[in-house]
Amino acid sequence: MTNKQGTPDPIKWLSETTGQRITVTRIGQILGVSRNTARSRLDDGLAADDVVTLARGLGVNPVSALQELGYVTTNELFDALDSDGTLLAAAPPDQLVKRLAEDMLTPEQKLELGRAVFSDAQLASVTPIRNRPRDVPTVPYDDQPEDAVADSSPDVGGDLDDLDR
Repeated sequence: MTNKQGTPDPIKWLSETTGQRITVTRIGQILGVSRNTARSRLDDGLAADDVVTLARGLGVNPVSALQELGYVTTNELFDALDSDGTLLAAAPPDQLVKRLAEDMLTPEQKLELGRAVFSDAQLASVTPIRNRPRDVPTVPYDDQPEDAVADSSPDVGGDLDDLDR
């Protein structure tokens, strides 16, 4: 399935990836050129923009096509993109620092960093969740209607005292 340059044959790769029979005629139609021009481009090696056009025309991820057909390496893709798709070269410093902290710091180190960032006055104004007043009244379990509890088990009757222990 590889051509003489060691990269996969575009027709075979696109056929296998899409599950469709891909022909030179079909490639010409997608590229908007004649069959002869499509054959010539395939013989000379498709340009990257042709690969993108073909991938999009056939519903294939263009980035995967560029990588699989040897236009970019996997390492180049990972070097260029952060896991959220942000170009590392264009990411603002605060986003880079946050990402590094998420990936490299333990929970304890993250807390320590948070304490270092906030002043003592800012931290003192934060009320721990366990000390916050409860504004929402609670309803005792026995006072709730039966349909208030999510239960998808069959209604078999009996009560908890009937269960085997």
